[in-house]
Amino acid sequence: AFDNDSIRNIILSDSLNTLLRRGIPLNTEILYSERSRIIKKLRNMGYYRLNNEYISFTADTTYNSTDVVLTMHFSRPVGTPHTDDYQVFSISKVNVQESSPESTNTQIDTSYFRNITYTHQGDKIDIYRKVYDRILQIRPDSIYRDIDVQNTNKGIGALSAVKFGTVRLT
Repeated sequence: AFDNDSIRNIILSDSLNTLLRRGIPLNTEILYSERSRIIKKLRNMGYYRLNNEYISFTADTTYNSTDVVLTMHFSRPVGTPHTDDYQVFSISKVNVQESSPESTNTQIDTSYFRNITYTHQGDKIDIYRKVYDRILQIRPDSIYRDIDVQNTNKGIGALSAVKFGTVRLT
């Protein structure tokens, strides 16, 4: 049971990758893993607002039998407003903000490199734009993908010149 045809088509077209197989023992861990797998796939396709709460399962058993009829439900959780949760999100702009906390210079410098805006406050730029270009997986005019955010955070965290870095989406 699905409350959105696009989501339904995506999930059904990915059924070869399901963790749920006929004849395997049914347990909550595998159901949780399947929910996570589906949401991860959808979030890497631009569905930024979806989470595991959108997926539930109903297990129907028969007296004196080990058979289970399992039904997956994909629908908005109760109390979730009808907003843009089934919309594919795009990244329109990417801004990198740098500041040198030990600097007394309050002037803000702005530069652009490969459609990314860089603002810097302080005396000198700590990291070359080409270095950022190599580690930033998030690009203007691309769809939102969880994996790109994770890889960008890892790349920023690996830079020794960066004391604190995070990706903030607005």
